[in-house]
Amino acid sequence: MLNPLEELLNRTWSSKILDSEWEDLKDVHSKLELPAFTGGVNPGDQRAIYYLIKGFDINSVLEIGTHLGCSTVSIALALKGRKNVKLTTVDIRDVNDKNALHDEKYIPHDFRGKSWHKFKSKFTPKELVEKIDCDSFVDFKINDSIDFFKKDKNKYDFIFLDGNHDFEVVYEELPLAIEHLNKNGLILLHDYFLDLKPLWKESDIVCSGPFKAVAKLFQEGLDFYVQPCGSLPWEVKYKGEHVTSLALGAVFNELD
Repeated sequence: MLNPLEELLNRTWSSKILDSEWEDLKDVHSKLELPAFTGGVNPGDQRAIYYLIKGFDINSVLEIGTHLGCSTVSIALALKGRKNVKLTTVDIRDVNDKNALHDEKYIPHDFRGKSWHKFKSKFTPKELVEKIDCDSFVDFKINDSIDFFKKDKNKYDFIFLDGNHDFEVVYEELPLAIEHLNKNGLILLHDYFLDLKPLWKESDIVCSGPFKAVAKLFQEGLDFYVQPCGSLPWEVKYKGEHVTSLALGAVFNELD
């Protein structure tokens, strides 16, 4: 028997309405020339994020880890055209400054010491949301995720945690993120490798931080359930691969 999150995910991935909408957006995505394999969310996951935001009828979104804006675009497009929507996207760097050389003292993993140009993106995230006419409801913030959560007073329907994936960071930020959820809110994790096993034939890489943090918090009694998004009907990171590293989480007593 499937749990409620599995059922929701299966219905979302098989939605013909969302398939048609995504097909209509192909030209929009093509014109944005989003880069691939430069640390941004891959095209298959971009599509999955659009389906989740649109399929779950989300109004307010918090994204931790803007980077190049690949996922920001999908979230914004899913919110576009609805009333009273808001996307707040947070990054430790000024992602819209094309000339800044980001200091390795506070920038995680492979972004250290790189300027915006090194990632081969044609447009900044701010330029991207302007091009798709979504800038009126997208707010860019420069902050460390933990500091942001401790200061922010808002609550959200959907939070995408895709910043620093180190165990210590995810372990601290996930409980804070849960406190910022509206009732029946959802948290999406990126690079979640169940049981620390590789997901793709093309790569044996495993990002351990998100899974280890969730496992420890669950062991300590956190009232939260995480469901890997599993196999998608379309390709994700590599050719011929359909399994995504995205995982969806919800508070236990709100699963119905």
